[in-house]
Formats: sequence, structure tokens, C-alpha cells
Amino acid sequence: MSRNERCSLSHWKAAVYAIDHRATPRTGAFARWLAWRIRRAPEATERYRSACLTWLFRTSILTNALLNRVRDPHEHYLVRGVCLESLPGHAEFRRPKNRLDRKVHRAILDCLSDPHPNVRFWACYAAGQMEMVAAESALRNLRNDDGLGCMGWTVGYEATEALKAIRGEPAWDDDRLPEECPYPHLW
Repeated sequence: MSRNERCSLSHWKAAVYAIDHRATPRTGAFARWLAWRIRRAPEATERYRSACLTWLFRTSILTNALLNRVRDPHEHYLVRGVCLESLPGHAEFRRPKNRLDRKVHRAILDCLSDPHPNVRFWACYAAGQMEMVAAESALRNLRNDDGLGCMGWTVGYEATEALKAIRGEPAWDDDRLPEECPYPHLW
């Protein structure tokens, strides 16, 4: 590894550690490195931090890396949540236009019935952000779910807000304060 490659690698690691989008290089090489870290980093913290920066890129390699983490039932629930949070930036809204979009939509729909409340919470968020009409019935069923997501709001609250977003109503604009985060932080 050359000196320049080592310098960029240390710069990349610093950007991921800080979860600082301003210091993040907007290069294909960095996007591929993030995808590699999301797939193979040994620690959940590293995968979490890397997934936090994926909204800066819209590449199929990152989308597939996020999907792999979302679909892995053995993955840490906070990593799965941040991957779900990032997916709306990686697919077409409302109706899928290609095979990868269909995979994203299917993964979000599947996560709406996940056993962990944090995964359901972020699946509701993603469905609302993407205005997924196909998720309406599942979201209606989740309106009374009092499981907590990592932001401190309930799954039911997030499902209600997602339904508003799908109908084109203002959502997530109230001044309601979340409860304290019930989960330990990964960062």
C-alpha cells in the first residue's frame, strides 16, 4: 500500500469515526470501501458508522450492502435500523422501477413484521419516506404498537406518521418530544 493510499485510508476512517458528512470524500472508491465495511467489518459499531454515511451516495453496491445487513436476522438491531433509515435514498419512491428497487421495497415490507421494535420503527420510517402505498395495510396494523425505536418514539407513532406521508399529508412536523432512547448507543 502506497503512502497516499494509507493517508486516504486514515482520512476515510476518521470521516467514518466522526460520522461527518462534510469530511466524507465523494468518490466511488470511498463508496466501495463503505460497502465493504458494511458487509465485513467485525464490529457492529463499524458497520453502524459506515451505514450512517451511505445517504451521500446512490450506488447499487451500497444498496446491496445495506440490503444484506437489513435482511440478516443475526445483525445488531441498531445496524439493521440505520440501514433501513438509509434505504430511501437508494431506491425509487412509490413504485419500484427495476429489480434492485423491488428488493428494497420487499425488504422494507418484510421488516414491518420483524420481531424487534427498532427494526419495525425504521421500516415504518422508510415506508413513509418512500411513500410506499403497498405498505399501507401493514402500517395500519402497527398504529397501536407500543414498542420503542432507538429515537424514543413508538412504532405506532412512526406508523401513523408514515401513513400521513403516504397520503400526502404533513408528517413528522409536530413538536412532540421523544422519550429517552431505550437502547445503548453503538457510536
